[in-house]
Amino acid sequence: MIDKVVKFAQKKINNYGDVNFTRLTPVKYRKSVVNNGNIRLNLVLPKIDKKFVYGGISTAFHFFDELATTLNAEKRVITIDAPLGSNIKREYPNYTLKNAAEDYTTSSDVLVAADEKWRLSNTLPVRKTDIFVTTSWDTHFIISDVTSFQQINFGNKSDIIYLIQDFEPGFANWSSDYTLAESTYKTGNTVAVFNSNNLKKFMDKHEYKFDKELYFDPVLNSSMADILKKSSLNQKRKNNILLYGRPSTSRNEFEIAVKAFKILVEQYDISKDWNFISIGEKHKDISLGNHFTLKSLGKLSLEEYSNLLLQSKLGVSLMCSPHPSYPPLEMATFGVKTITNSFECKDLSSFSPNIISVNNLNFYNLARVLNDAIKKL
Repeated sequence: MIDKVVKFAQKKINNYGDVNFTRLTPVKYRKSVVNNGNIRLNLVLPKIDKKFVYGGISTAFHFFDELATTLNAEKRVITIDAPLGSNIKREYPNYTLKNAAEDYTTSSDVLVAADEKWRLSNTLPVRKTDIFVTTSWDTHFIISDVTSFQQINFGNKSDIIYLIQDFEPGFANWSSDYTLAESTYKTGNTVAVFNSNNLKKFMDKHEYKFDKELYFDPVLNSSMADILKKSSLNQKRKNNILLYGRPSTSRNEFEIAVKAFKILVEQYDISKDWNFISIGEKHKDISLGNHFTLKSLGKLSLEEYSNLLLQSKLGVSLMCSPHPSYPPLEMATFGVKTITNSFECKDLSSFSPNIISVNNLNFYNLARVLNDAIKKL
């Protein structure tokens, strides 16, 4: 314990982080002895615990399942961040949990963990017919040389399918991680699949090129769609202002939204019956002034979330990235007047008349737009 404290202190004193990049230890491979001729689709994810599953991981699973069905492929899900916890078997009952080193012959859907410690001393069996789907820059970084392994050992290779759901270098400011994340857009042997045309336009604008490029636009979650079909958008709604509030995710610009709320209640004459509700990630309730409070409900079930949308008049969902994100689209689809922001190639106002896109986003402008929207409701 003392050694860990000393190492942490040394890093702070010397002002550097993990120069060994052990979290990016690459996967080592060995030739599988299984040759059943079946395509096996491999989904590589950072983590899969349900508490971490937001739109991105959910979309990755849906894409993976649809592609596996189309290819009539076996499925192997590989996580890289941590060993599988005791909760995983309960959360994914349709999957068989195995050691990632096992060269299994079963055709059932398999879930394995190739975490950092495992990667240091183990090898992942790879077949001639394996196709890999990476879902984030770090998953792509540690697995990108699998195509070379297949070429050397089998005389052929399958391009990696890189599901790009945002411009991930932007998550890391100007830093080593920014550079490493961007490097994954230049690896070659890659089929890029972009989550939204907005994101593809951004990547095109910045001249990133891949061997093949595809995109799909976000669709409403099937469970939410079922709820919407059974509901009326014309039902009486409450004076709720919903915020997609994730303080730990900087691109959701939580601070700007909260400051805008404070300006709204202090400088504009709004009725006392308006409720400010934050959803997405649990945090402490925040006093906004003038007896208004931003109440945090945290992450809701899809049913709870859908019902809250149907009950609410106004929503705020900000995103400092080229990806549209799901919440503003979901809010608008459920009849909520939704305020979001534009970003380079992105302007969501064309998606729905319920969306107001703020081009020059700051807390003063957001407060003004909120007040204007309230007056029109």
